[in-house]
Amino acid sequence: MISRPEWPWAFAGDELIHTCYPAAPMRHQVRAEYLIELLRFLPKVEPRDLLGTDFSQDELSDAERMLDGERVFAVLVRAAALSGDPSFAWSFGTRLGTTNHGFLGYLARSCTTLREVFVYDTRFLTTRVSALSLSMHELEGSTRIEIRTAVSLGPAWPLMVNLALSTLACLGTEILPEGAFDAAFASLVVEVQDLSFSVTMPNALLEIPLRHTDERLKELAAEQCARALSEHPTHVSTASAVAMLLSESLDGTTTLETVAKRLALSPRTLRRKLVGDGTSFQKLLDEARTARAKHYLRATNMSIDAIASELAFRSASSFCQAFKRCTGCLLYTSPSPRDRTR
Repeated sequence: MISRPEWPWAFAGDELIHTCYPAAPMRHQVRAEYLIELLRFLPKVEPRDLLGTDFSQDELSDAERMLDGERVFAVLVRAAALSGDPSFAWSFGTRLGTTNHGFLGYLARSCTTLREVFVYDTRFLTTRVSALSLSMHELEGSTRIEIRTAVSLGPAWPLMVNLALSTLACLGTEILPEGAFDAAFASLVVEVQDLSFSVTMPNALLEIPLRHTDERLKELAAEQCARALSEHPTHVSTASAVAMLLSESLDGTTTLETVAKRLALSPRTLRRKLVGDGTSFQKLLDEARTARAKHYLRATNMSIDAIASELAFRSASSFCQAFKRCTGCLLYTSPSPRDRTR
């Protein structure tokens, strides 16, 4: 099994990030195959204890069936508790080979380069786990691969991060020439926030020829992935779509009107749809600002004044008041990130 690396951001085991996000309306789906593998991974755990009232074993008879994402994530959190393993998610992720990801896995195995794998993943990842989206960002000499969720997954999020990273480690080991991924492992830069995480890797790694290239298999697998995408389109609530747009820019330029325009809605219709989702634009904005503030407080040495300015608050005082309202935590001006909240 691939050992779990000690990246600078690393969770203590699968330590949970607690955000101020409420339970947002979710219409996400996950392939049943992952729960089937989870049952196999924990043979000493009774299926009824793991699945609880979320799923019956009959619902898992078809590996390609799409299951309700919110209930799948609840089972994942339960599995972490029942396993007794602080690195459960990493361990489970290393169990999953490329073929456990359906046609998307076969597509990855048959690609020419790792870059091509990620290009296909940006298009087809939602056919496996529609709660997540993947994007690529070109940098000087490197590329940042970002996975983002439109809504808070609560305690399931750090588990999903570790699952994804261990899957990446297995993928790289399986499809790259022997030793190539291990040699590059230390150069990967991982950043984790409350709604996204990214892995930055050197372009040289992305261009190494893969060992299982098969143009015919790639063509067939891509066709099947495209068919799955058409049969199971991603359904995202209006609140989720707004949360995604807000997370992209919190510099004060993103308003109700600009978001409505990007969603091809009138501001009045957007307000009505958000009410239907049990929230409001201001509430989503507060949540997005708070999530970003937590990241700055945890991972940087930015001052309170700098964070307030970055998030377009009128003053440090108004930022502190908003942060306390959302989290119940008071902010202090200690230079140490760990000592700035009480």
